[in-house]
Amino acid sequence: MAALLLLDWAFLNQLFIKRLQYLGQLTVDRRGALRSAAWAMFTYSPWLGVGLGQYYSFFPEFFPGPPGAWQVFNVNRGNAHAIVVQLLAEQGIFGFLAFIFLIATVLVFSTRNLTREPRTDLQDLRLAMFAVMVTWLVLGLFHHIVDDLRSLEIFFWMAAAFILSLAPRDFEPFRPGRKTWALFLCLLAVAGAFHWKRITAHPLPEHFQVGFYSWEKEPDGRPWRWMGRRALAYVPTSAGSLWIECRAPLPEIDRKPQWISVYIGNRVQRFSVDRQWRYLSLAVPEPRDRHILLRLETAYTFNPARAGGSRDQRDLGLQLREFRWIPPS
Repeated sequence: MAALLLLDWAFLNQLFIKRLQYLGQLTVDRRGALRSAAWAMFTYSPWLGVGLGQYYSFFPEFFPGPPGAWQVFNVNRGNAHAIVVQLLAEQGIFGFLAFIFLIATVLVFSTRNLTREPRTDLQDLRLAMFAVMVTWLVLGLFHHIVDDLRSLEIFFWMAAAFILSLAPRDFEPFRPGRKTWALFLCLLAVAGAFHWKRITAHPLPEHFQVGFYSWEKEPDGRPWRWMGRRALAYVPTSAGSLWIECRAPLPEIDRKPQWISVYIGNRVQRFSVDRQWRYLSLAVPEPRDRHILLRLETAYTFNPARAGGSRDQRDLGLQLREFRWIPPS
């Protein structure tokens, strides 16, 4: 370590030292928060987790700090910087055990009958691949690069396949019996039922919206955004009526009007929309809760890329501005 620091000081412009200082500043505040959020996801849904690749999406909700403070993480909230808690958060106990079983299988096969390997070069190669796998796993305990760097992910699976190809063939394949399959399926069904119960009981977050694209601006600065075929919005309620300003500037709009259906509870309201901005006044039933769930659905969408001449892959159905409550007169 002393030699490494000396070389860094003399020839590498203190890059290693500066990195250590930066990590020292972040270790307590940021990495601790990332792992605390992952552990909170796991304790909320311990059997199946919050979903593969969903750590980034759920991080704001499970962030242990003050509301809004999670925004300082930006793209760094993509994973927990620790492969163990990352697996538990996203895939739960089932996914974690499956991964451990896979890793244990690969490592056992890499050392199986190693001392009886007649060829010294193959023996050294198997030992080297074993060291590669262990190094990758140790790195995953402390660093996010094993999840973020695609080449390292591919390298891991290639190394695992290479180890298995070198393993001896003098073993009996494992074939689970009917009781084993029945037990596994029962446990999976119980875990799935528990997971579904947690999903249905989980309250929607404040200002929850899905199915909308990013905000854009007109020349006068007024914001608007596209939605596709379907969208949901969890809107805070207020006195008066709810207004939606929208339009559908689609290529076929003159001969094929766009229809939008708005669902509030069990009530549905339908409107015809053309290429001009117009206000839609929605009847919101009484009594009202603190929020209402709006479900919007358009009759059809237009994909510019499929039509040709554009790289825009979005399915475009309707342009909308912010939802507004108009006080009673």
